[in-house]
Amino acid sequence: MGFGLYSTSLLVRDAGLRFEVRSGGHALTLQGGDEEISESEFWQGTIIYLQIQTNKEINPAEVVANRTNVAAQYNETFLNDNELEELW
Repeated sequence: MGFGLYSTSLLVRDAGLRFEVRSGGHALTLQGGDEEISESEFWQGTIIYLQIQTNKEINPAEVVANRTNVAAQYNETFLNDNELEELW
């Protein structure tokens, strides 16, 4: 949950110029290694703004290097059928 925005922020870190998220009455801006949280006009919903360099190569594996296998976590937590085997 939230991995998409996290991955996008890594993409912008590696190949981008600016990443901005606006939601409610606040904005988060990442630019040139700096992070700024500021108040903004109220917006119901979320706006995401990306400015990237299209001439810069990136390694997609690095952008998603720390991803979590959500499906496997769910199955391990909620669909563990090992206990069924022990019943017989």
